[in-house]
Amino acid sequence: MKTTRIIFIFCLMSLGNLVTSQNSNLPDADIYTLEGIKVNASGIAGNDRLTVVLFWNINDLKSLDQLYATNEANNQLNGKSVKIIGICTDVPGYLQFIKPYVFGHNIGIDIYIDKNNDLKRAMSVPITPYTFLFDQKNDIQAIVMGSCDNISEVIEDMLGNDLTTTKDGSKSEN
Repeated sequence: MKTTRIIFIFCLMSLGNLVTSQNSNLPDADIYTLEGIKVNASGIAGNDRLTVVLFWNINDLKSLDQLYATNEANNQLNGKSVKIIGICTDVPGYLQFIKPYVFGHNIGIDIYIDKNNDLKRAMSVPITPYTFLFDQKNDIQAIVMGSCDNISEVIEDMLGNDLTTTKDGSKSEN
């Protein structure tokens, strides 16, 4: 666990300027459900919950590894106050493969498609995989650039910190 914290702190320190230059909340950008319904990205975050947003591509093995690790973290954190969201940025070439892939691999997180990469641009995402961790107030608490083998430990660590306070300042039970 100490190794995880050291790596996590190093990532935060090295990306400090990047975090401060980005919007704190999910911006207004159109994304789509797997069924093709347009939704606004600003409304998908988990209110009063830690939110993890993973940008991934179906044609990138590192992205898929991160998607599987994040899905596994979601399975391990079942019942905790965490909402995990996957944003697929593969468009338009792989659009017809995304929904069957997600269902065929039993991905249990909320998946959205960023057809025009509007959300990706608005959040200044340079590569995939790219993961944001938001607190209950929807402020960015951490960014993981590239793949992270221990994403479940990072999320657990975030839950163990002061991020378990709700918007009114009271402690929530995990």
